[in-house]
Amino acid sequence: SRIKSVKELGWTTPPKRKGSTRPRHRAYGGEEEDPIQLKPNYDASNPNCVEKWLTQEEFEAKFGVSGPVADTIFVALASGAAFAERDVCEKVIVEWKKDGSLFDEIAFLRSVQRGRTQLAIGWLIFGSAVTFAGSGILFPTNPAMKAFELLVAELQGVLASS
Repeated sequence: SRIKSVKELGWTTPPKRKGSTRPRHRAYGGEEEDPIQLKPNYDASNPNCVEKWLTQEEFEAKFGVSGPVADTIFVALASGAAFAERDVCEKVIVEWKKDGSLFDEIAFLRSVQRGRTQLAIGWLIFGSAVTFAGSGILFPTNPAMKAFELLVAELQGVLASS
């Protein structure tokens, strides 16, 4: 309930353009990615520069929280991504503020659940892909690999005939 606007999160200037780069999902290399403001050629003084992303470390430092509490709130703000974007945070904070001033705990819990779901789905897809690939290496004659082999052969036939 301490977060009343994106100003508390560190965005004090008017919004800049969004840009085409999005923060990666944590499962797809987001943990290893640098935030946009630490990438080469980022210059906050340039009027055409894109909006910076909020890192979990910055969030924890601003509010003096860590652990599960910080993780829960950050997942609600970032929805599974490694960094939170200003426009996404603005939408989520507006959802949390019932009638513009009161904190809506139900909306907060909904956004937390939505973020956790997106995080879990991303990790599930990543884990499934890795498991499928690993099973092909360990057991090349398993039924899933044979079905995949037939699918690839079918696609090759379609591409060769066109």
